[in-house]
Amino acid sequence: MDFGPVFPVLKPAGWPGAKANVVRPLLPGLKLPGQPLVAFNYPGSDLRPFVGPARLQKLGQTAEQVIEEALRNLSRNQPVCSLTTINLPGGGTLEVASGPQDPFAVERVLHGAFMRYLQAEVFKAEFLAVGIPGRPFLFAAPLERALSGELLEVTRWTHGKLAEDSDDRLSPEVWVLSDGQLVGRVTVEGGRPTVDMIA
Repeated sequence: MDFGPVFPVLKPAGWPGAKANVVRPLLPGLKLPGQPLVAFNYPGSDLRPFVGPARLQKLGQTAEQVIEEALRNLSRNQPVCSLTTINLPGGGTLEVASGPQDPFAVERVLHGAFMRYLQAEVFKAEFLAVGIPGRPFLFAAPLERALSGELLEVTRWTHGKLAEDSDDRLSPEVWVLSDGQLVGRVTVEGGRPTVDMIA
């Protein structure tokens, strides 16, 4: 049966399907409990099956080959994104790139060319910060807006509003990208946001 193209799909760290399917951490180089998982499925099929060992065997592919294919398919899929002004919970506003109408909104954090475009062309920033509190919310802004605490506040507030047992609730973290690649996360030390880069 042809299920159509395979795509990455983000799942929360405690996703029950993780043991039976091909998954990897969002940022493999960072040992962080609770970071989202990247699974792989076929959204064009009514069954929306995930890639597990049996599917790999049928395809005659390795997990790495499926991961590469899924990321290629994501990069060929046109993003739906616009600049949005968000009212901050504590007052003030924050301009972010967001794409709630995009069926792959949260997965765009894995779309290197698109993240590179946001960083270099839209925000003209040295680093891009991205919050993915849960589907369909992706908030991208210059890293400075994360280090000021604003993007972190919006991401954590949104994450807290999503149902705790939902597969769509992903992470209260803000992730750091450079040249389209995930390179770290924003943490809070001594009450102040700072960047934890992968080694």
